[in-house]
Amino acid sequence: MLTAQMNPPIILDRESDALRETNSAYLLAKARQDSIRYYAERERAIGVARAAGMPIEGTTRDGGSFSLQGFDDSGQLAYYQTDNLVAAQFIGTEELWPGGDAGLNLTGSNYSAMMIWDAGRVRSTHQELTGRVSQIDGAATLDDHATHVAGTMCATGVNPNAKGMAYQSLLRAFDFNNDISEMTTQAANNWGLSNHSYGKICG
Repeated sequence: MLTAQMNPPIILDRESDALRETNSAYLLAKARQDSIRYYAERERAIGVARAAGMPIEGTTRDGGSFSLQGFDDSGQLAYYQTDNLVAAQFIGTEELWPGGDAGLNLTGSNYSAMMIWDAGRVRSTHQELTGRVSQIDGAATLDDHATHVAGTMCATGVNPNAKGMAYQSLLRAFDFNNDISEMTTQAANNWGLSNHSYGKICG
């Protein structure tokens, strides 16, 4: 009788140094390289947009934000545009909270911080976010969409209807300019969980 040879399963320890090892030097070098590329390309795109009478940034009809970023693969001007998130209650996040059906009792308190990239500065003085938001990149212009998404992620629940998905987590915030370089830098420093409710405008 033939028998299949079974190899023992590989068990990955999430706390092991091997899984947490990050090539920070490589990531930081890539971040610097992409930041140089981004700003050079964006300046060139701004020149093209101005010559063609195209906008650099602005607000969409539904209240979202858009901003010129550079060029797409076909050489056309490329913009980022904010998108909305589905609220926590519509995707069943409350089942993960204390008292929820999943029995997991998750609040976000055990995670050091989440990150957000969005159209501008998060209003860190909002009653649902006070004391828990750090604007890492120094973005100066407050943005309603960034604040709304931050609330969806981690609003405290002063107003129970506004309670965020990870309502006890801290939040590290960035605007979406130079996002690839910034994300790479954060990864080099072992920050790993982020939200990006924006995408390129098509057409």
